[in-house]
Amino acid sequence: MNDLKVLLRYLRTYLLQLTLGVICVLLTVTFSLMPPWVLKFAVDDLTQNINAAQLLNYAVLIVCITAIAGCFRYLMRRILISLSRKIEYHIRSDYYSHLQKLSNSFFFEWRTGDLISRISNDLNAVRNVLGPGIMYTIHTVTLFCSAMVLMMVISRRLTLIILLPLLLLTLATKYFSHLLFFRYQSVQEGMAQLTSRAQENLSGIRMVKAYGREQHEINLFRQVSEDYLTRNLDLARIWGAFFPFLITLSGTGVVIILWFGGKMVILKQLSLGELVAFMGYWTLLTWPMMALGWVMNIWQRGAVAMGRINQVMKHRPTITDGTVILEEFQPRIEFRNLTFTYPGASQATLKEINLTIAPGMTVAVVGATGCGKSTLVNLLAHLWETPTDSLFISGHDINELQLRSLRRNIGMVDQEPFLFSDTIRNNITFGAPLAGPAELEAALNISQLINDLEDFPKGLDTRIGERGITLSGGQKQRLAIARAVIRKPQLLIFDDALSSVDLHTEEEILKHLTELLKGRTCILISHRMSSIKNSDLIVVLDEGRITELGCHDELIANESLYYRIYQRQQLLEEIEAAE
Repeated sequence: MNDLKVLLRYLRTYLLQLTLGVICVLLTVTFSLMPPWVLKFAVDDLTQNINAAQLLNYAVLIVCITAIAGCFRYLMRRILISLSRKIEYHIRSDYYSHLQKLSNSFFFEWRTGDLISRISNDLNAVRNVLGPGIMYTIHTVTLFCSAMVLMMVISRRLTLIILLPLLLLTLATKYFSHLLFFRYQSVQEGMAQLTSRAQENLSGIRMVKAYGREQHEINLFRQVSEDYLTRNLDLARIWGAFFPFLITLSGTGVVIILWFGGKMVILKQLSLGELVAFMGYWTLLTWPMMALGWVMNIWQRGAVAMGRINQVMKHRPTITDGTVILEEFQPRIEFRNLTFTYPGASQATLKEINLTIAPGMTVAVVGATGCGKSTLVNLLAHLWETPTDSLFISGHDINELQLRSLRRNIGMVDQEPFLFSDTIRNNITFGAPLAGPAELEAALNISQLINDLEDFPKGLDTRIGERGITLSGGQKQRLAIARAVIRKPQLLIFDDALSSVDLHTEEEILKHLTELLKGRTCILISHRMSSIKNSDLIVVLDEGRITELGCHDELIANESLYYRIYQRQQLLEEIEAAE
């Protein structure tokens, strides 16, 4: 139950509402305990002289008490259930905000479906603890203790006799509680696996269909689903045995009361009204006895679920937010003997990188696949934890910079850009929500996406589907370019962002970018020499090390790795032209 302690912080926020709810629970219990006591006097009076008017008074009194109890029961449910919904909202918001702050390394280790399962299925279980769990725990305990006191007042002897079934109930509850905890944990883990499998399959549905693996994926999902079914059936077997056991105990109590209580009435040790009242209180205890199992179910499931949520919440970003805010972002970038290794990797991706990029320069980075080009630019956006004193921007260690201050001045375009299931307009203005029509049109012109607007049914207001499924590869890249340039960032990063664009469109984009890049720093990663040959500086990476530096003509004259890459490109272009 230690995992549930974190909920106290949320409950303190709604202390007044919680207090009102508890008061309503106590009043509900108070009025629920009155009818058997009134019934005691009514039955005792029946053995004496009583008229119809007096009997009607007893009936009306019981109805009124029951109605009042019903009103407080409604209020306790309304107050405490609404409380649980409000706290659920805060926990979900905190969970999502926490995910936004976590570093890339966290999402490399955790599956998306598992994280979704925790914010949906697990959080529902936690909400049940905050609502029905708290409400019925207080109701059950209070009703049980109060009824026991009143039963002791009626007959201590009969109450002591009836304690045997209650003792068995306590032992059974402890035993079943232990079994249920681990089975609930297993069920929640099975749900996470099921959600992850479905999420991954639906995200990659085009690949599944392209390779004709639909039946294979159906079979895999069926296996995971059957495993989840097995876990639930295992839980159901334990859970199914618990309620019949409680009902048996309740029935045993009735037999004991009738047998021993009946003898006491015969011996004049107990009045008939007191026996009826005692039986009424035992009947009232039947629900708490059964609710005990249900409440135990809620708390066990909630404890497991909150533990799973806490597993995520206890993670801290590996990238710490600095305090330095760059008011005027004219980046002078310096790599000082930088060596970078991904978490869990056996060898460094970048090795002893020494490079200086002056403000306003256009720098190209080339090299074979896997040589560390993307890693180099990702470090500039501080997407990975960077070794101290190895990367400086405007004279400050990147670890000292405020992340928001750094990233709001960077426009980044990936080779495979992520697009949201939204309109073209909202995807372009994602990083610049206040951009006006003129800025939007300029971004469309630079990216050459303006030529495709007529092909979209609703123009900029056309929804592009999940991950831009309705767009071609070139359109996705151009949309991502528009999204980056509309911010007018001081540092533009293109990570092979023109790989899916034809040569003519590429030339037009580069031509329009020339005006935008005046006074701005740009880093280009590309396999096309046409994109980078006019750069101020070309960096050649080979197995994580810088092997060549210089402009296009200088590197061609060296006749080294860059020269071989250029020759290969020229040959491929000649072959494509011949075809």
